[in-house]
Amino acid sequence: MAKEVREFSVRDIGYAGVIKHILADFLKKETGLTVLVEPQPVMPAEPHLRVMFSGFEFVSEFEKDNDATWYGIENVYTLKMECLLTLTAQGDGPDVFLDEVISACFKLQKLFREPITISVVDGFGITVSAKVRDKGQLFKNEEEGKKPYLFEKNFELAIYMPYVEVKHAP
Repeated sequence: MAKEVREFSVRDIGYAGVIKHILADFLKKETGLTVLVEPQPVMPAEPHLRVMFSGFEFVSEFEKDNDATWYGIENVYTLKMECLLTLTAQGDGPDVFLDEVISACFKLQKLFREPITISVVDGFGITVSAKVRDKGQLFKNEEEGKKPYLFEKNFELAIYMPYVEVKHAP
C-alpha cells in the first residue's frame, strides 16, 4: 500500500475537509490533473477530476486492545465515505484529445491498483480505494461555446477512516 503523511487534523478540517483538502490534493499530486470538488459550476476543457460525495456508512467496529476501549470509554468504528470520481475532458476531436484522455485514465487506474493510505497528524490513516465504474464515454457536446466533444469516465471511490464514539468521559 502506498503511504503519504499530510499535516492536517481531521478535527480541524472536518469530514468535508478530508475530501476537499486531503483527497483532492493527493489526487492532484499523483495524477497532475486538476481536481474539482462538486458542486462546481466551472468546467475546464483539459482532462480533470471531479469528486462528488455520495454517501456514507459505518462498516465495522475495530477490535482494539487499548486503554480507552479496554475500560469501555469509547468504541472505534470504520467510517466509509463514498464518492463518485469522474475523469472528464472536452476537446476538438480524437487526434490529440484522445491521447490526453487515455493518458489520464492510465494514471488513475495505475494509482488505484491497490488501496492507498494517507496518514494525518491525528495519528491514524485514511485509506482511499477506487474501482472503475464504467468504460467511459466520448460523446458530442451540444453546449454552445464549449468544445465539440466531451469525455467522462466514472470511478467509485471510498474513503475509510476511524470514527470514535466516546461512551464515558474519564
